This record gives sequence, C-alpha cells and structure tokens, in this order.
Amino acid sequence: GLGDVYKRQLYSRHSLRYFENTLLTKEVLEKALSLAQQTPSACNRQGWKTHIFQGENSHKLIEWQGGCHGFEDQVNTSILVTTDLRAFLFYEVHQAYVDGGLYAMNLINALHSLGIGTIPLSVAFGYDKLDNLSQFDIPRNEIPIVIIGAGYILDLSLIHISEPTRHSL
Repeated sequence: GLGDVYKRQLYSRHSLRYFENTLLTKEVLEKALSLAQQTPSACNRQGWKTHIFQGENSHKLIEWQGGCHGFEDQVNTSILVTTDLRAFLFYEVHQAYVDGGLYAMNLINALHSLGIGTIPLSVAFGYDKLDNLSQFDIPRNEIPIVIIGAGYILDLSLIHISEPTRHSL
C-alpha cells in the first residue's frame, strides 16, 4: 500500500558525501522545490526561502560552512534553506526554525524521490560567522536553517570498500 511506499522512501534515503561531477539541472531542482512547497506551516505562512548555489558559488558556500573536510569540492550544488523572520510575530521566533526544518526535511525527501543524493549540513553558528552570510546576498531578516548538499548519486560500484562496517543493536 501507500504506507509501504512511504516507508521504502524513508528507509532508502541516506546522507551522501560524494556526488557525480555534474550540476543538477534546473528541471530537477524545480520539481523538487515544487514538491517541497507542499510542506505544512504554521498558519500557512510558508516563511521559508531557498537559495541555490552551483559550481564555484556552491564551493564557496561549503567552504564558509567549514565542516566538509575532504569532500567540499564534491558538492557542486548546495541549497541554503532560510526562514524569513518577517513571516512571524516577534514572540514566534522559534516557529521559524520549526517551519524551516519541516520544509528542509521535505526538500531532502523530494530530492531523494527524484533520485538525487543529499547531505544536510549544519549552520548553527554564532553571530560573527552568520554575519558573513551577507557575502552570499542573504538578507539579515532571513535566518539560516540548513545547507543541503545535493547531487546526482555517484556510481558506488566505482568505489572500493575493503570491509563493510557492522553495527549491532
């Protein structure tokens, strides 16, 4: 049934660090954004914003993020999800993170449903580092939620894996 399809979707998604050296097409990105737009939000405010960076601009954003040591040049498409604080009342600041997180989750799952690999990257930084987002033309009224590194899934048969990692529950 439909529940099984959804279950397979969730269980088959994994964070990936290595992608094909090809930019995601505008058509794929538009499909994913259209699907993610169906995310529920408080009072239907839909205060999220998406900023898409590709090629060298993606590499600069990933370098700014600073946590992708060893695979920063593999992320040729990165999507910065932000939430516009103007969509919320002054006492609802936490709702911006809830709505932005829900949207980011749906965007990741939408990309996965289209055969695109992703990795969510933290943007939980102090004010000094966040002020540097202005170099990417991010307005001050937008708070960053997550960077989603995205790309076409690399053919894993090309990667040699010496021994699988085993986890016990």
